[in-house]
Amino acid sequence: MLNIKQGGFNVIKHPSHDAYLLVMESKPHKRGILNHAGGGFDHERGDKNTIDTATEEGREETGLVVRPHTLIARYLYPGESPVRMHNMYESEVIDGEIQTSDEHPFVGYVSLEEILWLGEKGKLRGPAVIESIQRSREANYQRENDEVIVISEDPHRNADEMTGIGLNEIWIPKVVEFAGVELGYTENS
Repeated sequence: MLNIKQGGFNVIKHPSHDAYLLVMESKPHKRGILNHAGGGFDHERGDKNTIDTATEEGREETGLVVRPHTLIARYLYPGESPVRMHNMYESEVIDGEIQTSDEHPFVGYVSLEEILWLGEKGKLRGPAVIESIQRSREANYQRENDEVIVISEDPHRNADEMTGIGLNEIWIPKVVEFAGVELGYTENS
């Protein structure tokens, strides 16, 4: 059976500028890389779905109270072990002040122009950072029947080749639970 690690991430636009909240990673294999605030599903922490994950990870990584309200897209990373699925939510800040930490030495709003430049320089966690911003800007949101977006490190290999099984075996449209994790569709889905 394929092990898929679910995650919840926040795409947060500044309320009055064309900028998005990003955090800098400090783990050795990701040091200096920027990403949306978020992380892996944690049942022990009390996460019931990936919305809970995005909410809690947003608070832990930024110091802000965030409210994920719309699923933008799901990104599958089949070349990772375990395979990861990032659920990206359009989120809003409800309360709090930005705080940095040893784990995230930079937390702040970055202009779209700078994000695109950082992407060209390989300083973003992956293509989903920019793609999810683009989907948010266009209000191009994930729907229940939509397929997952596969992010491949090697554009010449498809998800079936990387996972060794057919995508239909791991992704069934209209599911609200995936690999034991409730996906947390909202009223806007």
